[in-house]
Amino acid sequence: MTLQDLWIALVALLDVISGAILAVSFGYLLLPSALGFVVGGIGNLITGLVTPISFQQENIVLSGELSDDQRQRVSMILGAALLTGLLGVFGLPQMIVEGIGQEIFLGMLAGVGLYLTKVGFELAKDDWIIGLPCIVVALIVQFWTDNLVWAVTVSVPLGVIIKLIKDRAGAKSAALEIKVPVYNSWWEGVRAEFQVVKPVVNLPVIVGSLALATLTLGGNIAYHAVNLDISGTSGGYNEVNIISGVADFASSLFGGTAMEVIVTATSVAPNPMVSGVLLMLGAAIVIATGLVYKLARYVPISAMGGYLIVIGAVLVLPFNAMDAFAAGNPFVVAITMGTTASTNPFYGLVAGLLTKLVLGWFGAL
Repeated sequence: MTLQDLWIALVALLDVISGAILAVSFGYLLLPSALGFVVGGIGNLITGLVTPISFQQENIVLSGELSDDQRQRVSMILGAALLTGLLGVFGLPQMIVEGIGQEIFLGMLAGVGLYLTKVGFELAKDDWIIGLPCIVVALIVQFWTDNLVWAVTVSVPLGVIIKLIKDRAGAKSAALEIKVPVYNSWWEGVRAEFQVVKPVVNLPVIVGSLALATLTLGGNIAYHAVNLDISGTSGGYNEVNIISGVADFASSLFGGTAMEVIVTATSVAPNPMVSGVLLMLGAAIVIATGLVYKLARYVPISAMGGYLIVIGAVLVLPFNAMDAFAAGNPFVVAITMGTTASTNPFYGLVAGLLTKLVLGWFGAL
């Protein structure tokens, strides 16, 4: 381990904190997610993986939008965790992607980019006086630095500052504040949040589980591939799905959000596996101490829209869309993207496969 490994992990921790605040804004508990980070850290130490488990904004937004009921959300995440974990155990992730075709797989990811962009604008419009400057600044910083961590670090505090200025000027902001649980002691928080949420099984939960599993599988493969390319390493696609599934289960069973792989700055560290583990252990400590809850009290929901738009419209949509259209039939890609953006990734996947099948029957492929 070097000082650079530690420094890069600390910088990457800013992205984790922003994801944690986003999770709180959608009503998820945070302390159980510390357990998910511990699982991820142990898993990477055992397997040597360079890709850490963390908060994936795409999955947080999708699961939060699929249902307002905590039991249903938890049940969806648990179902998706079991599916992705089992796929990893049986070595199926890459086989599935090859089976459905790159144009559908990439089209689904591009549709998620559109979906995130839409949700980003919905959050920003809660108070445009806060949301619009955050969007503009997040986009400027992203294009200037090509670094999401800096886009988050600048745009979210800007929203906090604008809200404080409005409040002190007497023009109290109409922006919704993030609801944060308040405990009299750390132990009270542990006892309150580490309560098993009893899962429920119904049609919305089944569909939601399939949607989250589709997105998780896509992200685990695509983002892990990026980290491998940056770090100059290879392999681990099955292992990353297993670790993600176990971390998902550990976090969501107690009401925490899903835990998936992310594209992270730790991939450029001299020892990327070590830096990734330090990131996850640092995240577990920051969350377990309740620091994120304290920070979240000051963040207006509209301030979160800017960096979600950066993720969706700049980082996820364009590159996946270009690769998808280059990989196959443009009509199949368009249907997959549009359905994903307007519904969920599972429906997008099914729509793309059906469109591809119909076009094949008519000899259009």
